[in-house]
Amino acid sequence: MKKHLCLIGVVFILLILVACDLGNNIEKIDIPANALEATYDIDTFDLGEIELYAYENENDFDRIALEETMLSEADLQKLSTPGTHEITVTYQSLSTTFTITMERLRTLQDIYKKGVNDGDIEDDYDTWLEHAGIEWLDNYFTSNPDTEASAFEAYKLFYPDYSDTKVTWVQELIHYTPVELDPYEIVLITDSGDIDDGRYNQTVWEGIVAYALSNGVSHAYFRPEEMTDQAFLDAIESAVNHKASIIIVPSFLFEVAVYEAQTLYPEVKFIIVDGEP
Repeated sequence: MKKHLCLIGVVFILLILVACDLGNNIEKIDIPANALEATYDIDTFDLGEIELYAYENENDFDRIALEETMLSEADLQKLSTPGTHEITVTYQSLSTTFTITMERLRTLQDIYKKGVNDGDIEDDYDTWLEHAGIEWLDNYFTSNPDTEASAFEAYKLFYPDYSDTKVTWVQELIHYTPVELDPYEIVLITDSGDIDDGRYNQTVWEGIVAYALSNGVSHAYFRPEEMTDQAFLDAIESAVNHKASIIIVPSFLFEVAVYEAQTLYPEVKFIIVDGEP
């Protein structure tokens, strides 16, 4: 009898071990870059729209919607900050990273850019405004009410005599030169690291944040798509488009880009850490 009980106990333990093994047979996780949009609107972003690929082997995988519990608090905060960020995802003791660009769509140029990136708009900007802008905006705002609400509130701040109806205010907005509603006075452009890398990026960013919060200065950071002079110049151009008056770079890697940019944008002050243009 005791032998039978021991045998049953052993079988039971083996079954538990097998069940545990079956529940943890994921070999790797990934978020393919081609599964991500070019940019995401901060006001309408839904983390669950991004899917994690959990591979049991090279050919078999499951798609799992991202949840906040898979991200650190620091990375969750990045998703509410304009710029290009590297996000780390952890699932069943496995980790992977992906790069995401967050924007706040508050101007017609931003909305136009998103339409082009999504393949919904083929016209140049002026043609789009003249022939299709109102209809496209109306459709966009209908499917993205949060963006419409935030844009409408911003519009009212600039034009107190606004009209109460959506179609009218969209028509009126098109006839104005769009106002950049998210200017950043100070912009950090990171190198290959991020603002929590424990190196120059983090040190400089923490200094910017401390100064900006104490003095009521708008600020942001951008992360170049790659470590090339042209990518650095593209990031600097983006900062300038956001009305940055001070651009800070944390590495000698930016020497060539800053040397060219100081001529292109004489009204902007550049600060380079550990380098000389």
